[in-house]
Amino acid sequence: MRKAGATLAEIFVEIADRMKPEAITSEVDYSFEAAIRKRGAKPAFKGYQGGAKYPFPASTCISIDSEVVHGIPSKRRLLTGQLVGLDSGLELDGWFSDMAASFMIGPVNDVKRRLWKTTQEALYKGIEEARPGNRLNDIAGAIQDHIEKWFFHHPRFGGARHRYFASRRTCRP
Repeated sequence: MRKAGATLAEIFVEIADRMKPEAITSEVDYSFEAAIRKRGAKPAFKGYQGGAKYPFPASTCISIDSEVVHGIPSKRRLLTGQLVGLDSGLELDGWFSDMAASFMIGPVNDVKRRLWKTTQEALYKGIEEARPGNRLNDIAGAIQDHIEKWFFHHPRFGGARHRYFASRRTCRP
């Protein structure tokens, strides 16, 4: 698991310089997939069907500005002032890794800069709560409290049932 995670993190660092104005999202995806395969891994997202009618067509999800998640790479160009989420996963030696990063494309406005900074801070607030004995709700609560402190709201998936489900899980050493 550690090797898969380290490999994916290495690819994110390698691809980061491609996240710039005028980059075409499908070309970023192609480069990401090539980097995965060059390391002897397989893209985890591409071809994944789950319960969907069609398999996922790409190795990455690239979401621009107000798109929440799972944007499909296309001929869209990245533009100055956009906030872009890049999400990918891989399988290496039977282990999966999945991670995401946010990129500011050129200069962005103050609201987007504050959102980027707030989400980064929220990640670390959540990590601080990921310790033995705590529950997933402790982690999620720390993240949500920090985000809402700055008047942002994160999307909720599954409502009360999801929160109940999450609250029953505990962190293990």
